[in-house]
Amino acid sequence: MRESCSLRIADVQVKILGESSLKMPNSFAIFKVEEEAGKDMQEGSDTPVQYEIRFRIVPELKVPDGICVYEERETGVYLSEDRTYFRVFKDYYTDQKVYAIGYYDWDQKVILIECQPENIDLFKNVQVIFKHVAWETLLLKEERLMLHASYLRTPFGGIAFSGASGIGKSTQAGLWCQYEQAEMLNGDKVILREKDDRWIGYGSPYAGSSSCYVNDSCELNGLFFLKQGKACSLRKLTLSESVKQIYTGLTLNRWDGECVKQACDLAEKLAKTVPVYEFICTPDEQAVHFLKKKLEGGEIPGVD
Repeated sequence: MRESCSLRIADVQVKILGESSLKMPNSFAIFKVEEEAGKDMQEGSDTPVQYEIRFRIVPELKVPDGICVYEERETGVYLSEDRTYFRVFKDYYTDQKVYAIGYYDWDQKVILIECQPENIDLFKNVQVIFKHVAWETLLLKEERLMLHASYLRTPFGGIAFSGASGIGKSTQAGLWCQYEQAEMLNGDKVILREKDDRWIGYGSPYAGSSSCYVNDSCELNGLFFLKQGKACSLRKLTLSESVKQIYTGLTLNRWDGECVKQACDLAEKLAKTVPVYEFICTPDEQAVHFLKKKLEGGEIPGVD
């Protein structure tokens, strides 16, 4: 029996037209919306952009002609003759057998996943479906960035801690929650969007080991790239340094030149609007007090 459900993430609404009942992990369930209500403008937010994810069951999967531009263990990306990308999904455990093909019509806002009848059960889980929809590209098409960062709502507005894996993003966010009663909106991948000359940070279903999934948003007032040290210090980054750091932390298809250019343009916009700092910090309460003092003293421009 055909079933559908809709999710609204960062003011993008995605309707999944499934072939049977859909399993909804908690990380995605909090973003579920009633389909009729979701069509109306909600108070304080825009009418969401609407996408559809459709499935087509075929007796045999045939990979169209195209040039392979990127390949990893379970996915191949191809450029077709009409200069559009499609993705081929392979089962690593069955001699790379193709089990699905994804087609992406960004103009019509439709994603089509083609599979055989014996493979449709793979797509009963919403989290699995999202692995096949080129989510990172979809967000870029709607001028949104997905940044590897912990995101907090504080008395000083939204602040994001970013940096390399293991650098202490979750630690710093947890310290702010512990000592300053901050609210963590996302623990690993915040979605950022420019709106009315401000940047808004949204919670997302992707939160890594923090398991922090909050369907909420607030204005981003400061972005801090972390380094570990024995004492705390803060340095404002130049525009070029800021763009480089932001770009490095993005979830992005770097084989797609158009996406790379758009991501760089958005990263520059972000760096020109929101103060970006290098924050050398200790993994304890001292780091919270140090940064709070800077924020309270107005030493970070643009943060109230």
